[in-house]
Amino acid sequence: LSRLKPLAYFHLPFADLEETLHRLVGTYLIKQRLIYSEGKSEPDWDLRGIEKLYRELETVNIHFMNRLRDASSKDATSNALYIFVTLTSLIAMDINSAVKSFDPIVKRGL
Repeated sequence: LSRLKPLAYFHLPFADLEETLHRLVGTYLIKQRLIYSEGKSEPDWDLRGIEKLYRELETVNIHFMNRLRDASSKDATSNALYIFVTLTSLIAMDINSAVKSFDPIVKRGL
């Protein structure tokens, strides 16, 4: 989870999937630019590392959700975490398809 620290710096409470993806991909690409400029290794411009990271995070979240469900009799706790786990699963599925939804917006400028 320590790899997610840069995202915490720019945390947006109640961010939707689109905002989360934008922050995630932007932060990840800044990290890849740093890797490239320092010559430490090959940068991951294809975003494969994001999918791998979020598959790992999905596993952690599912186990955490199961533990909370076993410890709590309240549906609200489980439901809130279920929404979070679902968001993580959506990102893990196919980051490149999700990012393509930004293409029309980015083509307009910058």
